[in-house]
Amino acid sequence: MATDADEAPLLADEPLRPGSCSRELELREFRDRYVFRSLDGGGAFAVARSDGSLRPLSAEEAAAGSDCKVSKIYGVAGMIRLLAGSYVLVITSRKDAGSYGASTVYHANSMKFLCCNEAIKHLTSEEKRDEAYFMSLLRIAETTCGLYYSYDRDLTLKLAEGIKAGCGEGT
Repeated sequence: MATDADEAPLLADEPLRPGSCSRELELREFRDRYVFRSLDGGGAFAVARSDGSLRPLSAEEAAAGSDCKVSKIYGVAGMIRLLAGSYVLVITSRKDAGSYGASTVYHANSMKFLCCNEAIKHLTSEEKRDEAYFMSLLRIAETTCGLYYSYDRDLTLKLAEGIKAGCGEGT
């Protein structure tokens, strides 16, 4: 039976405070899950390789286990669900591209999709062909340059909207 902790949202409903996003994460790749742990004091979560389900982790859970590949990443750009399951897009390399107000802006040099789908074994040949086509599109997205991001500023807002929202210069 699920507890309240199991059903708690992974992300808070309130907007992020400046500086509250993790700038570096440790990615631990186990056979059954991916574990993402903040290297700058934040939280941790796991994504099941079987179905892409998300689960928050305690610090102890995030550090447990040693039979895994460990690497540093710079963010989780998103998650997409296709026919066979989910894929997590992570930023594996970045460079400082400049600043916007008091916020540093980064350019994602490289990204990688992490596969979370055991269902591919049960697809029909037509579904496998469709999945392969969708994956070819994801590989293009993976290698396309042009993603710029900031950890503490919404770059999609116009400057005037950012100032109205309390994200202006000097905040």
